[in-house]
Order: sequence, then structure tokens, then C-alpha cells
Amino acid sequence: MKPRTIINHLPEIYFLHIPKTAGTSFRLWLHRLFDVDDLLPIDHLNELEELELKSLKRKRFASGHFGWRLMELSKTARASFDPVTILREPVDHVLSGLRYTTDIAEDDIAKLGEGADRHREMGELILASFHDASLSPEEATAKLGAEAAEIEGQFSNITLRFIALSGTEDTSAPPTGERELALAQARLDAMRFFGLVEDWGGTAILFADAYGLPLRAMDYRHNPTPGRKPKVPKAFLDGVRKTHSLDLKLYDYARSLFNERLAAARQKFGLAPDAGFEEFREPLLQQFLHTDRGLPLMSKATVPLSAGIIENGFDRRFPDQAGRWRLWSDPALESSLYLPLDRSQPLVLRFQGDVFLSNPIRDELRVEVDGSDVAIEKRYVKAGDGYRVRIDVPVPADPDAGQYSAITFIVPELVPQHDEALAPATAFALGGSIKIAPAPVKAVAPPPEPPRALSDATIPISPGIRQDGFARCYPAEAGRWHIWSGPALESSLYLPLDRSQPLLLSFQGDVFLSDAIRDELRIEVDGSAMPITRSYVTAGDSYLVQMDVLVPADPEAGQDSKVTFIVPETVAQDDEALAPATAFALGGSIKIAPAPAEASIPEPPQPLSDATVPISPEIRQDGFAQCYPAGDGNWRLWSGPALEASLYLPLDRSQPLRLSFQGDVFLSDAIRDELRIEIDGSDLPIERSYVKAGDGYRVQLDVLVPADPEAGQDSKITFIVPETVAQDDEALAPATAFALGGSIKIAPAPVKEIIAPPEPVEAEAPQPLSEATVLISPEIRQDGFARCYPHEDGHWRLWSGPTLESSLHLPLDRSQPLALRFRGDVFLSDAIRDELRIEVDGSDLPIERSYVKAGDSYLVQMDVLVPADPEAGQYSTITFIVPETVAQDDEALAPATAFALGGAIQVSRSAEDQVPGDDLRRDEQDERDPSDGVRQARVDAEPE
Repeated sequence: MKPRTIINHLPEIYFLHIPKTAGTSFRLWLHRLFDVDDLLPIDHLNELEELELKSLKRKRFASGHFGWRLMELSKTARASFDPVTILREPVDHVLSGLRYTTDIAEDDIAKLGEGADRHREMGELILASFHDASLSPEEATAKLGAEAAEIEGQFSNITLRFIALSGTEDTSAPPTGERELALAQARLDAMRFFGLVEDWGGTAILFADAYGLPLRAMDYRHNPTPGRKPKVPKAFLDGVRKTHSLDLKLYDYARSLFNERLAAARQKFGLAPDAGFEEFREPLLQQFLHTDRGLPLMSKATVPLSAGIIENGFDRRFPDQAGRWRLWSDPALESSLYLPLDRSQPLVLRFQGDVFLSNPIRDELRVEVDGSDVAIEKRYVKAGDGYRVRIDVPVPADPDAGQYSAITFIVPELVPQHDEALAPATAFALGGSIKIAPAPVKAVAPPPEPPRALSDATIPISPGIRQDGFARCYPAEAGRWHIWSGPALESSLYLPLDRSQPLLLSFQGDVFLSDAIRDELRIEVDGSAMPITRSYVTAGDSYLVQMDVLVPADPEAGQDSKVTFIVPETVAQDDEALAPATAFALGGSIKIAPAPAEASIPEPPQPLSDATVPISPEIRQDGFAQCYPAGDGNWRLWSGPALEASLYLPLDRSQPLRLSFQGDVFLSDAIRDELRIEIDGSDLPIERSYVKAGDGYRVQLDVLVPADPEAGQDSKITFIVPETVAQDDEALAPATAFALGGSIKIAPAPVKEIIAPPEPVEAEAPQPLSEATVLISPEIRQDGFARCYPHEDGHWRLWSGPTLESSLHLPLDRSQPLALRFRGDVFLSDAIRDELRIEVDGSDLPIERSYVKAGDSYLVQMDVLVPADPEAGQYSTITFIVPETVAQDDEALAPATAFALGGAIQVSRSAEDQVPGDDLRRDEQDERDPSDGVRQARVDAEPE
């Protein structure tokens, strides 16, 4: 077996672990000081007895419930261990152990040896008695009788037994004399270190001082005792003190010796008599760094992270799935490693960064050597399907350096402040090993030649590109690199351009945190703004944005041209909802080419009277937030939060025209229904119709544009969302956005639609209805309903929205009583369905409700008897009222008070002898649960 490199000065240590003394915490704390292969992998006495003695010789750290037995066996094996231990106040010790015995897992019973199951049984019995509220403490103790005495005996003087007895004796019988007490006291005296649970800070101080280590806080909650603390009877406590009298004496002796050692440490370092944990930190660190213990110094070595490196600030050491060991920093801002380095010459330490919780941690990580900042070099190294970050740390020569050199990794405090969303924690992990090597001697090289001025080249984005203001450069998929701007509003690249001629630079925008950043991004070259031509380039299943910049010739330009990307400050202000951060990423490569010969001045576009203009990024517009490709191969113009957005079209205004727009998206129906269109400032009437598109509908907006021979070359078509929409329909449309898609169709207006002064025509009065079917449609006369929309069954629905009153106006023949039948397709709650009221011309009418089968569910049929009224007007107003109490009483079921009428309204004469409720009684003969049907009918409450 190849001998391992010893990288610290610690001797072999045996932690004599007395149960329930925070020993698990102390053991885990000590583990990281030793190589993982130097740890004795057992914990219990019966495992120790089965161990081959020669294996003790090969280990440097042992920990377990072995008592003094391991010291005896190590002497036989000619191994040398320093014993250390932790003590606890005896009464608390017994009570903690008593609670612990009730929670011993079955798998651990065999490891704990003979009697462990009996301990658990008695512990459960005693704790049950203590928790029995029907018994007084005295009654609980009396009831236990022999069991209480037995448990007191089993646990009696446990500390003394672990320190004074060999471990091979019958430990069920407690020591009875002062001889064992004197032996235990002598062994404590001889120990270089022991600690107390009751003074955990002092324990850490004395351990660091005894073994020459830097001070480190210890967490002792790794193996807490479960369960709540019972109220223990005084009689039981008195029994514990009696049976643990020797332990109490030993603890008093240990407490006195502990305090003497702590006082001596304060005196040694010149500290005040009440100096605490923090006052010891610096003197213990200096003692550790500068005390020569004869440890070999390293100038060329590979140190695995499993090797027992002395460190401070790292949270844990653990193996990953591939067996590589890692050191995890979480959540300290400073984490240090201490290595015995040969500082007679300059060195380079190479670390591997396996994990960073955010890229700012990776990019902003600093390293200090003995408190001085050093310039580190980071590189990406391929590792399987991903990358690791190689960190090279230069260590300068220092003949006066101490035994150990401190390598400190620092995450600046600004990282969690500036990048809070990405990195709420500041953790990272080092992995694998540390390579130590002499620093290479740099040959004296001639001054580098200036880079060749470029006029036709491709420069890949990489960490080597010269830049300023970009936050980081990182590898993306498919071997491409990204350079990421971070929150900076200005980021620059420096390129050696041949400015003796005009050039065309092409950049690829891989990522934009909002479309506003993409569309408003400005580019300057040496301080002068440049025009940008944006186009979309297919990349796999998505698109990249190509930005072409024309750079003019400038023979006076310097060696490097500064290309600056600027995000206007207004973007973050105006587009806060879409882009709280102003970041973008360039990817792939930068293409440099001579600019093409200037094209001739384009002729003005021909006026259009019969054409189809596709929506595309080239369309001239103002106020639309972005133009983006949709999934159907077409493009969409998205209005964003603006209330006004305009298109400019070269229309032939010598004749009236008809424009057809395709509305692909409306964030609410109110936007769709209230949207206004102006041409050159004049309002135009809009004809809306639904056009089938796949499984849904699009809204076609037809606008009649009057002839205007005086109109300019381009006509301005403005889409206006009234300010009242956002106010009146806040629940449905908190944003006022919509999208136009596909194309714009321009055609001459049909002859019948030519605008002329209308002749006054007396409207023909509608025929009063007594026997008719009135279809629900957008043409129905109504007031208060939010919208009318087509449903997938081919019918239309009237949707009430959040209003409590909605009315229909029907020309009814009121010379006779009539029966009206409505179909309720959707109710957002059963309370709305059951409490809905109907009035005719202000008079409340009784409603007969019945359930009608519709496919796999049910609709609600509402029959209303309208009395004759010869004095009624031409139209009767049928008002649907949702009582205000519904929203209050059924808030959980119906936060909104909406419902929908569908299909058609049946109007018929009412027989004088009709008995209200006949239909309902017939339906009640059906055994189904009607409420189930209504709940099923609600699933299609909203149109797509």
C-alpha cells in the first residue's frame, strides 16, 4: 500500500465516547482532521472485540463506546493513541440517556450489546409513568418500585465506568469504591484534553490549545435526544443522585480541572480573566501558524480533499456520486484551508471548483494567501457532460512564512446583494484534489506584436475576448459560449478593426430578459451611435436575434475599436413588469466583413389598394412593444402595456378601402370589444367577426377607410384601448395588451359600403313576439353582460362578468301572458344558480328550474311566466340579478358572481291553467343528483 502524505501535525487520537455527551457532534468535527482511510470504522465494544489488532496500527483516529478497552488493545497492538473525552453533568446525563433508550432503533440493539432491549423496555415504562397525568410524581415513583431502582442501577456512575473500567468487566454492576474514582481522576489528569457539555465554547478553546489548532466553533446538535422532557419526580432525582454519587464527585473534580486549564490558557495568551471565545480566536490562529512542529513542507504534491486538511469555515466534507470528495463552504463568506507549504520558492496551487450556487459567486470569488490578495486564474475544464472551473492560485515566496500557509476563499458581501434572485446563498464546493507545484519560470519574451487589424474575420465569443462591463463569460450548450451583461446598463467589447474601410459587424443575441431590451438596445462604436438592423435567425426549435451594425470608415481610429452595448435607463422603468433586470447575452461569434456597396436610394413604395401585407419585423410601426414569431409560422405584433399603438401603411386613398386585421390575442374580452381604430386621427367604425382557426377562433377586425385624395404617402392606423378598460375590467384584464397576427388585407371597399351622407330612414318597428326562438348572438339587444362569445358546440353564450345585474331587451307581445325559457350554461357557483332572480320591467318573477341532459353533463333550464300587460312598451326588459349576499355568503365557492346564458330563448304563449313547477316535478322523478351535473357543466366556464 502506497503511504499517504501526512499534511497535519496531529497525533493519533482516540475519542472515548461516553453516550449522550454530544459525542456525535464532537466526533464529526474531528473526522475532517484525518484522512478518510485513517478512520476506524466501528462504534461499539462488541465490534472492537472482533477487530484484528493489526488494523489498529494502521488507523490514526478512533471513536466509539469502547471505554478504556481500546487503550488496552492499542498497547497490545503497539499502536499509540491520545485519549480524549467529553463529560456531562450526571443528573442531566441520566435523564437524557433515559429518553434516548426509548428511541433505540432495532438495527442498533445488536450493536449495543446484551441488555440494550431491557434498557429500552424499562425506559419506556418509566417515561410513561412520568407522563401519566393521573399520577402524582410520588405515586409514579411508588408505582415503578423495582423498575426505577433497576434503571437507576443500570445507569449508575456510567462516566466512571467508561473511564475507570477496562470494558471487559461486568459493567452491569457499578463500581462501589473510591479506588475507581481515583483511577478515573488520574486518567483525566493525564489526558491532554477533555471537555464539558455545559461549556461548549471552553471545550473548543481547550481542544485547539491542546493540539495547536485554529479555533473553530462546534455544533453539538447532530444527534439530539428525541421527545419532550418529562416532569421528573423529586424522589426519582434523589435516587439518581444517590446511585451516581461517584459520578457527581468525578464531575466536580473534572469541572475544577477544566476551569484551571481555561484560566491557564487565558494567562498564556495575556487575555482577561473573563475572556471568551472570540478573544481566543487570533492568538490561537497565530500559535497554529507559527509553531514549528517539524512537519515536512510541500512544494510538489497532490493532496486529495479526503486527506484530513485543517480548515475553517467549510461546512462539511462529503463524496459525490462518482466518489470524488468535496469541501462545501455553505454559508460562510470566508473559508480557509491550511497547508504546510515550502515557501522558499513561489508555488502554484490548483483547485477544482465543482459547484457554485450562482455564477456571480464563481466570477467574484477572491483568494487570499496569509491575508494578502492574490490574482487567481480561472479556466473551464470539460468534465463529462458539463464543465468544472479550474482555479490556479499563485503563492509568492516567503522565507519567513510559518509552518502552515492560510489559503482563504472569500465571497464578496456584494454578491448576495447584487444577485439576490440568483444567489440567496453564497455557497460553493471544491472537489477532487489540490495540486501543488513550483511556479513556472516565465521566459523573457519580446514585446507582443499588435493584433492584426481585421476586415474579414470571425471572432468566437470566449473568456479570452477583451471586454469591460460584462458580468461573465460561460459555456452554453453545443459548445457555444455566452458573454452575459448582468445588471450593467453599458458593456463593451474591444475589437482590432481595420477602419480604413466601412465594415459590417454581425452579433448574435442569444438571450434577452425582455423584448424591450432586445428592441431598445443601442450600439456605439468609439462613442458614436450606430444604426442596427435586427433579424431573426432560426436556431433549433427557436430563434436568435442577429444584430447587424454598419461601422463607417475612420482612418484616424485607434488600434482597438470600442463597441459598447447600451440598455437605455427607461427600459427598466417603462418595462418593469417584463424586465426587472436589464441583462442580455451575446453568443456564438462576431462576424466582421467589408460593408456591401451602398445601395441606390429606394423609390417610395407604391400606394396600395389591393394587397396583403404580412405582419413582420419590417413593418413600420410605433408603440407596439415587439414583433415575434408565433408557432404557426406567422409573426405577431404585440402592443404591450401601451394604450395606443400605430401602423403606417402606404394606402391609395383615392378611393375608399376596406382593411381587414386579424386579432390573434386579447388579454381580456373588454379589450377586444372596446378597442377603437383611428386613421390619421379620425375614428372608424369596426366590424368584428369570428373566424375559425384550428380548435379556436380569431377575431377579424374590418375597417372601412374613406377616400381622402389629400392624405399623405403613409396613412397612420392607430389602435386605441380606452383608459376605462383597465379600470372597469381590472379583474379580467390587469394589462391592456393585444396582438395582431398573420397579415393585413387591403381591398377596395364594396360599392354598397361607399361612404355617403345617410338618408334619414325611419326604423321599422320590430314585430311583437309571442311564439318564437330568439338565438343568443352578438346582435341580441342587451345591457350589462360583459361579452358574447362562440362556444365549441356551435352556439353563442352571453357572459355576465362580475356585474350583479344584466339585462336583455326583447320585443314581447304583452297582450297575453307568455312563457320564457332560458338556458343557463355556466354558473361559477351553485349559490349563483339557486339564488339568481329574474325581473321583467322591474317586477320580480318566479323561476322554475329544471335540469336538461347535455352530452356528459347537465344544463339548467329556467322557465319564467310573464304576465300580460297591455300598457307595456315596445321592448320588455328582462333583468338577471345576483343578490349581493351570494358573494358574501359563498365567498369560498364563488369569488366572482358570473354566469352564462347559452343557445336560444324560447318565447311561447302561456296556458291560463298552467301549473308552475310541472316541468320541475317531472324532472324530480329522475334519481340523479342534479347538483353533480351543474358542477360538471362548470368546467368549460371560460372560452379559450
